[in-house]
Parts: sequence; C-alpha cells; structure tokens
Amino acid sequence: MSIIDDLTAAAATPGLPPADRAQLKLAAVDVDVDRRSTFVIDGFEFDLTKAWVDMIGGEWLWTGARTAGDQPVMMSGADTVAPFQDVYWIYGPLIEVRPRTAADYRKALRAPTPADLGGAA
Repeated sequence: MSIIDDLTAAAATPGLPPADRAQLKLAAVDVDVDRRSTFVIDGFEFDLTKAWVDMIGGEWLWTGARTAGDQPVMMSGADTVAPFQDVYWIYGPLIEVRPRTAADYRKALRAPTPADLGGAA
C-alpha cells in the first residue's frame, strides 16, 4: 500500500470532520504530483521539472504528459517529441541544465588570460 492509498483511505474515515477530509485529499494529490515529477531509469532519478541536455547539445523538457506505459513525454525544440526512455538511450547521456549565474556570464565575457590557457600568469 502506498502513501497515496493511505491518505485516500484516511480521508474516507467515517465521522472525520470535513476540513480534515479535504486536507487529507489535498495531501494525497501533493504526494502524487511530487512522485510523478521524477523518473527513474537505470537507477538514476531524473527531476522532470528541470531541463536536460543531450550529448549533441539538444535541450529536452518534459511536456507534462506521459505515455500509456507511464513514460514521461519529452520535447526538444518545436517538433521533436519522444518518450523519456528513447531520449535516454538514443541521445544520452543527459546532463541537467543548471541556471546560469552572473559569475558565469562575467567569466564568458572576459578575455582569457595566460593562466586560463595553461601558461604562466
């Protein structure tokens, strides 16, 4: 029995005050949403709320949909859509796209120094 089943069963308890029943139902939905925003393949857990980049630089985002087999449907660009497993096996490895910081932009914009190129400073 899962936590979602436990919360749903608790919400159906006879004599439970309506406010408590509503709170348990909302908790069950929150748990289900959290569970469904990740996907595990080959022992690796992928956070579907983040963007992932493949080995050739394509950025993949979850569409929020799933296939009949519960595979997250991923999208790259405007016209490439595929189940997560296909993206993982065909285009992987996948690397999480992290938000850029101001320091990242400063580093990219400044001229390289000899130390950056492996020479003496």
